Amino acid sequence: MAFARQSGVCAGSLDFGVDAQGKWWFLEINEQGQFLWIDQFNRSARLMEKFCAFITAPEGSTEPLEARQDLFPSLQEYEELLKNEQVPPVGRPKQEDPFLSLEA
Repeated sequence: MAFARQSGVCAGSLDFGVDAQGKWWFLEINEQGQFLWIDQFNRSARLMEKFCAFITAPEGSTEPLEARQDLFPSLQEYEELLKNEQVPPVGRPKQEDPFLSLEA
């Protein structure tokens, strides 16, 4: 956590190695690291919903992610919709959308 605070990284996947003596070594942090395999392995983890809650939370929010995660489908629900070709079309973002990136 101290490394994340000092480097300014607020989310990421951390890679570690373990040597022959059992000592753990930090290798890197990937801000866009892969994590959905965890939901495929353990459906109760619900990481995709928590991630969606995190990236759409208002700036400065202290609300727990679990309070907003039900706004988003689980990976299992999404995969089912995809399989049945029922994924709703993605609309164009509107300027008032709170999650709209303002980057050029």
